[in-house]
Amino acid sequence: MTRPIPFAFTAAMLFAVCAPLRAQQTLEVFPPHFELNGLHEGRQLLVSGGAQDLTRGAVYTVNPANVVRVSSQGYVRPIGKGTATIRVECDAKKSDVRVTVNDFDEARPLHFANDIMPLLARHGCNSGGCHGRASGQNGFKLSLFGFDPAFDYNAIVKEARGRRVFPASPDSSLLLVKAAGVVAHGGGKRLLPDTEDYRTLRRWIHQGTPLGDAKAPTLAKLTMIPDARVMQRKQDQQIAVLAHYSDASVRDVTKQAQFQSNEIAVAAVDGDGVVRTFELSGDATVMARYLGQVTVFHALVPLGKPIAKYPDFPANNYIDTLALARWKKLGIVPSELCSDGEFIRRVTVDLCGRLPTSEETRVFLADTATTKRGKLIDRLLDSRDYPAYFAMRWGNILRNASLAGSEQAAYAFHEWIRDNIARNRPYDAF
Repeated sequence: MTRPIPFAFTAAMLFAVCAPLRAQQTLEVFPPHFELNGLHEGRQLLVSGGAQDLTRGAVYTVNPANVVRVSSQGYVRPIGKGTATIRVECDAKKSDVRVTVNDFDEARPLHFANDIMPLLARHGCNSGGCHGRASGQNGFKLSLFGFDPAFDYNAIVKEARGRRVFPASPDSSLLLVKAAGVVAHGGGKRLLPDTEDYRTLRRWIHQGTPLGDAKAPTLAKLTMIPDARVMQRKQDQQIAVLAHYSDASVRDVTKQAQFQSNEIAVAAVDGDGVVRTFELSGDATVMARYLGQVTVFHALVPLGKPIAKYPDFPANNYIDTLALARWKKLGIVPSELCSDGEFIRRVTVDLCGRLPTSEETRVFLADTATTKRGKLIDRLLDSRDYPAYFAMRWGNILRNASLAGSEQAAYAFHEWIRDNIARNRPYDAF
């Protein structure tokens, strides 16, 4: 049995989240005004006080109350047509957001590619471990990550004698009863009947599974708000994902996107787009994927307090300038200059995948020129070892192997990679 949380505890937690506003005296809300154009649309509010995210600690009230509903996480859903004001409060600070719901028609046709495909991707239905695998799963196959909407539409609506969807009784559709766990499903429960995603799929089936207007706007790009933030340890940050379409319209897809962090020890992300940092410092990149497009959020957790007097570091090129700027944000002081012996060993291993020969080492150590390190780098890049080594590394990244059945093709691909590296072909052309 779940016990209710005492009001005193809830109030204490809210005070703890909002207390910093006493000093900062600011409350910023994004977006300050917006529109919703259908039952399937929603909007993630972002509330901040200076550098601190307050989205999940603020209190939201709506006037009039019959236009939108705002969750405790700051997510806005339409419940009626009209215009309303959302009052956002944290401690003694208030901010108003104006929202207009232009369309609340349940009969408005949904679009399969724009409205249904993102739900299949978010819940893993078309992933490589489920129905997106090469052979499908239990006779049901979808295109991997939804790259072929026409194929997926036929698989859902027309295959299996049309048993997967049942417009006359949507709740009896195999697509829903299996996803909800009503009948046995190898993938387990994916959708609960009281969720918005379930209701959207049900409404699409009830409408007769429309494919959608072929002239409907298509996704042009994704953006993340915010796209970067310097965060402290054990801090949360809500992010919002915006989809920009070919007709210049913008739609919040935070609840439909998929999120992934490349450094979960530094910062992890949940399915609602909340980034959480931990005890480790460092730089984590959080990726959001939606309908084949991606965007990223950079979470940077400094090692300590900003360094008052940063040591001199000679930035010899553009990469050095970028690295220096990042070190300063992280609070990292660069190491002392390494010795010539350490340098030749490190750079030869890094560029050629081998140790320097004794002759190479003797010649390098005997050289007294101040430019000898740069010359050594150029010499290694011009050697045969560099393209051979990096062709092997790129082959691993691109999964080049003879396991697919053609050893000759794998060898030819390796040679092509090595030739492009040897020719110094730019990566965008490569």
